[in-house]
Amino acid sequence: MQEEKEAESTLFEEVKEYISVRSKIFSLQVAESAASLVSNLISNGAALLFFIIFFVFASIGLAFLVAQWVGNTAGGFFIVAAFYLLIGVIIWMIKDNYIERPLTNIFIRNLFKGKEEDEENI
Repeated sequence: MQEEKEAESTLFEEVKEYISVRSKIFSLQVAESAASLVSNLISNGAALLFFIIFFVFASIGLAFLVAQWVGNTAGGFFIVAAFYLLIGVIIWMIKDNYIERPLTNIFIRNLFKGKEEDEENI
């Protein structure tokens, strides 16, 4: 009878320790995913900022170039703006299938990256 109680006590302690270790692993995985996500957002955000700055200056240069061709500064800027409006409408029309869904899949894949490897090692 005493041996059974000791075995139950030992088993109970091992289960408690197992649950504690699993909860620590889970919290570390969440922290790793969050850190990876934040660092990815910051680095991509910095790159995106410089791409936007480049795009703005290139657009202004293009507008002045078109303005020289048409002989009117405002006309050059309006032509470039109309081009961007056309691109924006096209992107708006195709965004669901060709932009949102792939970006969602990439985000989910990055969020759960490494979880499959961890589950295989268990």
